[in-house]
Amino acid sequence: MRSVSIGTMSIILFFSAINFSFASELNSLDLIESAYESGSISAGERIIYRLMTVRDRENLPKQYHSDLPLYDKCATEIFFDAVTNFESLTPEQQQAAKDYMSRPSRMFSYDSPDGYYKIHYDTLGTHAVPLDDSNINGIPDFVEWLADYADSSWKCIHEHLGYDLPPVDGGEGGDDKYDIYTENMAYYGYCMPEGSGYVMPSYVSVNCNFYGFPENDDPDGDQKGAAKVTVAHEYFHAVQYGYNSLSYVWYKEVSSTWMEEICYPLTNDNYNYFPYFFPVPHFSLNSTTNKHEYGAFVWNRFIDQYFDTVAVREVWEWMRDTQGTDPYDAHEIVLTNRGSSLTAAYLAFCEWNFFTDVRDDGNHYEDGNEYSQIDIMRTHLSNWYPVENQTPPAVKRPGQLGCNYIMFQVPDDPGNMAIYFDGADGYNWVAQIIMKHRGENLFETGSIDLDSVSAGSLYVYDSQLYEYIVLNPAVCQTSGTSLDYTYSAYWRSPLLEVDVVAGPDTQMYSAAVTSVAFTVHNTGQVADVFESTASDNLGWSLNVNPDQVFIDRDDSAVVTVTITCPQGTLDGVVNDIVLTSASQSSVNVWDDDTLSVEVFLQRGDADNSSNIDIDDVVYLISYIFSGGPAPQPELMTGDADDMICGEPF
Repeated sequence: MRSVSIGTMSIILFFSAINFSFASELNSLDLIESAYESGSISAGERIIYRLMTVRDRENLPKQYHSDLPLYDKCATEIFFDAVTNFESLTPEQQQAAKDYMSRPSRMFSYDSPDGYYKIHYDTLGTHAVPLDDSNINGIPDFVEWLADYADSSWKCIHEHLGYDLPPVDGGEGGDDKYDIYTENMAYYGYCMPEGSGYVMPSYVSVNCNFYGFPENDDPDGDQKGAAKVTVAHEYFHAVQYGYNSLSYVWYKEVSSTWMEEICYPLTNDNYNYFPYFFPVPHFSLNSTTNKHEYGAFVWNRFIDQYFDTVAVREVWEWMRDTQGTDPYDAHEIVLTNRGSSLTAAYLAFCEWNFFTDVRDDGNHYEDGNEYSQIDIMRTHLSNWYPVENQTPPAVKRPGQLGCNYIMFQVPDDPGNMAIYFDGADGYNWVAQIIMKHRGENLFETGSIDLDSVSAGSLYVYDSQLYEYIVLNPAVCQTSGTSLDYTYSAYWRSPLLEVDVVAGPDTQMYSAAVTSVAFTVHNTGQVADVFESTASDNLGWSLNVNPDQVFIDRDDSAVVTVTITCPQGTLDGVVNDIVLTSASQSSVNVWDDDTLSVEVFLQRGDADNSSNIDIDDVVYLISYIFSGGPAPQPELMTGDADDMICGEPF
């Protein structure tokens, strides 16, 4: 079977007939989109010009002609866009759109053997099909192929998978059989909805010969393979129009491209779209940028293999029954009913996407060895440590249901790896970890425990057992774009190790001075000098003693932090005190721990000076008899024996 990897991207990026040197050029659709985004053309002109790429290429304005061939996957979205925005067009544009969206007129038709479809075709002119007729029955072989592929798709979609039939068209095309037209166009095909609302009848049009299209793995050849998957793909759009025609475009294409895999698993034409998916894991799952939605068919492939095939149908049934248009909402319900959720499934999806090509371990995608490799955003070589405060390139920051993969190669020498992650606050980050055992195709997976502000760390003992460790920051929610994060990684020799343990949390008075203790353990194999520094989150005065201390192996020392609470600090304020102790021999060897200090009420200290003296009596007399300020931080501050300024409480 043909394996499409990142290394073969130059062959298929613009399909097999297109040289990679065209990659910097734009095809007609790209030129139209660029003009619209720059404001050079209106939304209505964009709709008409895109329709012309299907139905009237020769008469496109010259500025939208391109030397780059246009062999695009599916024009369904072009027609759906025109239908749903028809009322916004000018009268002249509406007439042009009607002409471009009307059913093709063909001289001949042929009913499929099982009677479900009517194939419309020409034998002469622009839209003529190949005239080979091996059985000499007057019907071109190409037409009979289409009819057979359509009947097979019907059995797959309706009999095997249990999907509803598409809405009937009221006799359009000659009867109530589903109509498939053949057409000379630069697309595989399209499904044209007719009408409006959540449910619409439709017809399908497919390429009239499939000459020059990308190669595939079909045992009957590229031409027949392209015809097979196109019939399945476009007809499943027709089925979708019977469930919820207003569902989002990305999931329509994900589902139809996935259906190619289900109905014709040997063809693998959809593998041609891996270069639009696996190199961009930071793209949101629902992205429609640069054909991402076609390569993202692996989402449904993951769903049907991780859960079951019925789950995909239930997503469409939920959108049918609720008239909800967002597939994310449908997935949440369907996956929750299976004991999971959309975000949990997405995280598992991220893991599966790592185990492809040579990393396939036999426990993920059935055909994972034939899939492309996921993009590794950054690789840190074994001699690069420490890696400190790294951020992703702006163009690769992940958005909702997007992720990155960061690889840390592990030194051969004995040691331990520490990885730190801190994601943008307010988002549901998961810092996934994948570790490959050295010398064998065996992996361990997990994640870093993150706190309420999406920060956390992982310490990997005996890291030399692993060839590499992958950090995958994933945005496991359906909102957010271009989110930033930082990460660091340290490799530490076991000869030098330190462990800091904080003493118990404590309390202190405002404007008072107190001391807290931390224990610094030398857990390494050699004696060392450790330097200690203290920090907090409120900016109080801190003094470390001793700030340097020699500690023998397997020994420890107590380091004291003297804390001065500013005068006027109110009751209930909590300050987190952090002691960090670092090896003087290696910047990579350090540890920290945290304890909390809470300010509490000192009765009798009316002026909140931390001293109880005659000044407090004067302060209270002034408050009671002369209207002076109240005791701070509250009235009970001025009381020393369960009375509030002379009144029991």
